[in-house]
Amino acid sequence: MNMHKPTEDLLQTYRAVEDCSALMLAAARDQNWNLVAETQQHCDRLIGSLRRSVVAHDWTAERQHARLGILRSVLRNEAELRRLTFPEAAQLDRMLAHPR
Repeated sequence: MNMHKPTEDLLQTYRAVEDCSALMLAAARDQNWNLVAETQQHCDRLIGSLRRSVVAHDWTAERQHARLGILRSVLRNEAELRRLTFPEAAQLDRMLAHPR
C-alpha cells in the first residue's frame, strides 16, 4: 500500500486551505462569525488531511515554490483574521513593543 499522496494532490489541498483562509478573512471583515466558524471547521479537516499524509515528499523546485507561496498567503490571512477577531491583541502588541 502506497502511503504517499501524490504531490499534485497535496498542492491542491494546500490551495484549498488557502481558499478557506481567504473565505474566513472575508467573512470576518463582514463580521459573519457563523461563516468564519463553519469555514474554520472545513479548514481544520483539510489541515488534518495534510497532517495524515506522509511528510517526506519529493517536491520539485516549482511545486515547493508554489507550496511556500500558499503557506505565506495563509499566514498573512491568519494574521489579519486574528487582528479582526482580537483587536485588543494589537493594543497589547503596541504596549509590549514600547514599554515605559
